[in-house]
Amino acid sequence: RFNQKPDPSVWKITGEAVVNIFSSSDLVFEGKKDSFHIIFPDKTLKEALRLVTTLFQEVSMRTGKNILYAGITSRNGRLLTPGRLFSEADTALSKADDEENIIALETDPDRYRDFVNNNL
Repeated sequence: RFNQKPDPSVWKITGEAVVNIFSSSDLVFEGKKDSFHIIFPDKTLKEALRLVTTLFQEVSMRTGKNILYAGITSRNGRLLTPGRLFSEADTALSKADDEENIIALETDPDRYRDFVNNNL
């Protein structure tokens, strides 16, 4: 998500950076206002964090601004719907700010399974 309304040139730079960094640009989707979603198939949370950091660095270098925030989550062995994953990523994103612009939600699959088993 952009931390301010981007002008068309910033969208263009960001789009070019996404295409340069991510091999599966067909897994990039328009999100809510001034945001987009990227799905990383078969990547760990750490690998996704590394890719997003690279994206942020490229966009910052080309625009001269630190204008992106990110919320990251992963299935991590959990059986979740896509809606649940987007909800988790949005929750992480809502916690991002200028000091911590990338928030990654690290989950514990064993605790998740225990919760599901004890609450169903």
